[in-house]
Amino acid sequence: MDIQFQCPACSQPIEIGPEWGGKAVVCPYCNKTVTAPQESTYQPAPEAPVARPSPAPTGFEVVDEVPAMPQYARPGGRNPIAVWALMLSCASLVCVVIAKVIFAPHIPEMQRLVNDGKTPMEVQQFILEQHGGTLPDWLLHGSLLVFLALLLWLAGLVCALLGVRQEPRRRLAVMSLITLGAVPILTCCIG
Repeated sequence: MDIQFQCPACSQPIEIGPEWGGKAVVCPYCNKTVTAPQESTYQPAPEAPVARPSPAPTGFEVVDEVPAMPQYARPGGRNPIAVWALMLSCASLVCVVIAKVIFAPHIPEMQRLVNDGKTPMEVQQFILEQHGGTLPDWLLHGSLLVFLALLLWLAGLVCALLGVRQEPRRRLAVMSLITLGAVPILTCCIG
């Protein structure tokens, strides 16, 4: 009859043949060399009581195994590049809208100057003469906002293209690409 005992190093149960009783053996769990007893010393813990289902029917079906996770489950990962792309594209759009608001009162005057046959250099000279040799605040602030919108647009485009390549939250990157498409359209409507 086989000898069963508990490994003194890792407390795992070991079972060996009777010819190995009293000899040095290697534990298969922790690879420590231990001396086996002459006879079995292992007594397994009593089994915990198991609850049984009630005999009354409940309308539920008993399932032996848990079903696999459905294929349509959302992945738990994140796509921070797509989030950044959406934020940058929205910021670019906001900059263009604010620039449009700044330029709006001055567009009729600029169109009148252009319609009079003046070149862009002559228009610039006229504006400088009107404002004492300096650029007016509306032109400076509006131009800076358009430049900032361009930088944000380029950064958003790069992030969106990188974000589309990652699986989780790919929709955010696509939404940012759509928003980025609206920025040039709105910019062309400024003038």
